[in-house]
Amino acid sequence: MEEEKKLEKEIKKSDIEDIKEKMTQALNTGLVENLLTDNKVEFDYKDNTYKVSKLIYKDRQELQRKRAAKHLELLQDDSYVPEQQIIELYLKKGFDIKELDRQFTSLQQQIDRTKLTLGEAIQNKHSEKELETLRDKIVSLQGKQSDFSIKKTNYLANSLESQLNIWAYEYLVYLMSLKLIKGKDLGEENKEEDKWVKIASNFEEFCQLEEDLINLLAVRASLISNPNSYLL
Repeated sequence: MEEEKKLEKEIKKSDIEDIKEKMTQALNTGLVENLLTDNKVEFDYKDNTYKVSKLIYKDRQELQRKRAAKHLELLQDDSYVPEQQIIELYLKKGFDIKELDRQFTSLQQQIDRTKLTLGEAIQNKHSEKELETLRDKIVSLQGKQSDFSIKKTNYLANSLESQLNIWAYEYLVYLMSLKLIKGKDLGEENKEEDKWVKIASNFEEFCQLEEDLINLLAVRASLISNPNSYLL
């Protein structure tokens, strides 16, 4: 038990709350409602206009090739440890990471049951106070779920699989990101056409962009794509 408490301290509650707060701020901007039906979303940042759009087939193929190459690269680097080995190391120290999965699943079952109860309450026209109590319970359970998910992510952050997924998602965002180049004014009410171009000529150049800009692109990319389909 004492060993488990020490391990828990490795992940500061403030860090978890900070992550959750940033996610909330990012998603509270009405992005979901404003997503365009053609699977792209535009936004302005420091006098420039950017866009993320779903990958075309050629880009998906490039991502798969690059990820495969990166996977082999990490496998040959002894500094990266497979996830299962990290889980076993923690288990030897008295902490079962898989217990987080079990708790997460248990919470999901509670959420599902509460949603069902809420649906029945709405159908039976219960008071708004009762409905609000059920809604608050769902939000609370989802918050606890988020805590477990973030904890697991942090425990396994240095695993080979996690590092590969982080790299692959960054590459995914790079492929999805475009910048608007405004056409020059040619005079006499003539103007070159605006055009969208890749935000960077290569991935290395993309990684040199401002962190805030990359974060804005990443949030929007996650809303119009399913990152899990490109990850392990």
